[in-house]
Amino acid sequence: MTRVTPADLAAQVRREWGVGDTQSLDVLGFLWSWEGISVIRTPFGEGSRASGMFVRKADSTLIVLNSSRTMGHQLFTAAHELYHVRFSTGMIGRMCMATQFPMKQPDELCADRFAAHLLVPKNGIDAMLAKHATDAEPSWPTVLRLEQHFRVSHKAMLWRLLDVGYFKDRVQMEQFS
Repeated sequence: MTRVTPADLAAQVRREWGVGDTQSLDVLGFLWSWEGISVIRTPFGEGSRASGMFVRKADSTLIVLNSSRTMGHQLFTAAHELYHVRFSTGMIGRMCMATQFPMKQPDELCADRFAAHLLVPKNGIDAMLAKHATDAEPSWPTVLRLEQHFRVSHKAMLWRLLDVGYFKDRVQMEQFS
């Protein structure tokens, strides 16, 4: 039996929403219009490490995003929370913290991978690189254009570009941090 990956689930959701794999995605708009999920953006308080949370009760679902974070971070968190809503069976709510990958639980890593693939599909990166990358080596203008197109944070874009092989290793990626 083949295991369904977070990338497979993200591609499935994009297909359900009628969004191609090269387009940027208005995740907040789709959460309401396609999923019926209400979204609230509010500051969580100074020093809060929380990125967002979701709560499900009966047939209503709410995602709350920490508006103290950058917009790219909020959109990534919204996609992360969507993973929990749709694919974390039996979960009625969860607060998600911004932590480094080694400290995350497996379901949190899956939610991050889902969000990365939902917001920034590999085919989208490839299409944008074919159209806009003019240098053989990674460049600042290309990285910035990609993060603006896909509406994700700089950090999320760097990790995604490392994941798809745009950077040869983490050291090269960190030169763009």
